[in-house]
Amino acid sequence: MPGREASRRGVRQWRNALLVAFALGGFALSSWATRLPALREDLALDNAQLGLVLLAPTIGSAVGLVGAPALLRLLGARTALLVTVVAMSVGMIVAGGGAGAASVPVFFAGLGIAGFGVGATDILINIDGAAVERLAHRSLLPLLHAAWPAGAVVGAGVGAVCAAAGVAPSVQLIALALIVLVAGVLMVRAVPAGSRGLRRRYGTTSGLRRRAGSVLDPRLVAIGAVMFAAEFGEGAANSWLSVAVRDAFGQPDAFAAGVVGVYAAAQVVIRVAGGPLVDRFGRVRVIRVTMGLGAAGVLLMVLDLGTAPGVAGIVLWSVGVSMGFPLGMSAAAEGPGGAARVSVVGSLGYIANLVSPPLIGFLASGFDILTAFWPLVGLFVVSVLLAPALRPLRDAPGPAPGR
Repeated sequence: MPGREASRRGVRQWRNALLVAFALGGFALSSWATRLPALREDLALDNAQLGLVLLAPTIGSAVGLVGAPALLRLLGARTALLVTVVAMSVGMIVAGGGAGAASVPVFFAGLGIAGFGVGATDILINIDGAAVERLAHRSLLPLLHAAWPAGAVVGAGVGAVCAAAGVAPSVQLIALALIVLVAGVLMVRAVPAGSRGLRRRYGTTSGLRRRAGSVLDPRLVAIGAVMFAAEFGEGAANSWLSVAVRDAFGQPDAFAAGVVGVYAAAQVVIRVAGGPLVDRFGRVRVIRVTMGLGAAGVLLMVLDLGTAPGVAGIVLWSVGVSMGFPLGMSAAAEGPGGAARVSVVGSLGYIANLVSPPLIGFLASGFDILTAFWPLVGLFVVSVLLAPALRPLRDAPGPAPGR
């Protein structure tokens, strides 16, 4: 069946392109997040001011996540993804220039542009990821999402090496931006070109024209709450773990960057194993266990029991945030209007990822960095209670991973 084989090959290529895209998002984010302590000093900021600066990627990503469906409709999948990857790279270059010149406004603008690229890219690849999962008849979103922290591990490793070698954050940002740009241009060639051809056959874009209000049922709200908690914890970790390890535990920048890499590596392991775990134990049990471990991990951090317990807590924190987003996307994609539902809950989860860094910064300025993490414990506990919302629908099309 040459036609069927070509279709399967197209799905595999699409999946592999999404793996690269997820990895680039994690790589781009960790490339500057691991250097926040040094960037804070280069720009002469305190924690409260750093929290304000971190509003830049929040604002940019909010624009990106709202505009991503429109970009998809107007430009098609391939061109839309190329535009967002280029924006990510340009923003990193501008931010690097601002850091090098000790210009907070330029650094702020660069983070805003990069935030737009990361936010729009994330929505685009999650919409595509839900479609590929249905076509492959397998639970693939945990694996796809594993590529994000895998990219972050690489970025954190580069950050640790650069910090140890005394490489300026500005130089690091600009160099890594060029790597993101080249990899992104090569990656998008495997993405379906537009709404015709593969994407029309897969039917992934029509649901985006539905109004968000038409898909906000109680189950979706609960799914969104679980995803909100996971992404709030993810955003807090990405932006503040390196600062917490250095300030609260008194460790050097290179050690702090290495701990961020450990956090990301734990996420990779859990997400790679996620598909088989869900197939065996079900979404509900997996969410309950991972979110419960996440709450315990944050407690180990905020109780300030020392560096070793703190690092153990960071690993459990990583477990806690690892499965909420991919399993929430799988659950939201079930039923009518799946693409629209994915877009709605994806946006909600991403908003949480974006608002947590400045919020943690404000709390840290009033208390201390470890105390600022207390809200995460409550969010994880609520997610344990809401886990039944992720139970698969009966008669849902496509794969039904777990129970």
